[in-house]
Amino acid sequence: MKKLLMTTVFLILAAILLRADPTSETAPTQAPTATEPSAGTPAKPTLSIYDATPGGDQPAREALLDFANDNRQLAISIHSAPLNEALKALDAGQADLVLAEEESLPENYRLRRRYAAETAIIVVNARNAKDQFSSAELRSIFSGTLGDWQSLNGSVYSLHRYGLTEGNPGEKVFRTRIMQDRSYAPELFRRPATSELLLLTAANPNAVAFCGYPGELSTEVKAAAVDGVFPTLENLRSGRYPLMSHRVIVMGKKISPQTLLFIRKLGSAEFADLLREHGFFAE
Repeated sequence: MKKLLMTTVFLILAAILLRADPTSETAPTQAPTATEPSAGTPAKPTLSIYDATPGGDQPAREALLDFANDNRQLAISIHSAPLNEALKALDAGQADLVLAEEESLPENYRLRRRYAAETAIIVVNARNAKDQFSSAELRSIFSGTLGDWQSLNGSVYSLHRYGLTEGNPGEKVFRTRIMQDRSYAPELFRRPATSELLLLTAANPNAVAFCGYPGELSTEVKAAAVDGVFPTLENLRSGRYPLMSHRVIVMGKKISPQTLLFIRKLGSAEFADLLREHGFFAE
């Protein structure tokens, strides 16, 4: 009987102590302490690019993706922005470089380097005697004012007009420099790729087309002069050819090592090939 009484007392005391124990499941829990980041972990070097070119610079973006794959230690970003916002970001140190059309920049605006040109090339069939056009003649041809070759090369055959669809390299510079406020002729047959326009022109002796920079031409087509200037490499490099819009890299006052590496990539032979594939002239 005595033993049973002692056991009962022990159980009652244990229950009281358990309720008072702050480590029990029913006790209020303390908020966990935040874990501090490990000291000495360096932040990734950054490369921030602002693209202010119309519609975005696709070759430069492809080059940046390739650059990022080769430099995974960098934190790389690209942003599309109007030119004024991009230049403000450059001034504030938020951008390492800006891609822009040179003609849109304020005169003598800071450090810049040309890397590409949007170029409109006029091509005709190799059998066509006409190999030079004035801006006024091209405006009349592609607006539909002229319907045949009579006043151009003495031929009575109808003009067949080919050109780029909007948004493809070469179309904007042709529209702004040649068409100005005129609309394209309804008969204009448009394609997105320069290669397609070259094939069409090669197959048609009465064709005339405006296209992007084609690189080397086949013997079945020829590039015509505009306002007396042929699109030779010399004239393209010097900027004498009239249907060109230059693209530039705009740099800040301080150029980081990773920024310099990417600028060098945009000057490589590999990037020049990529530009030609997209219809641009590499500078």
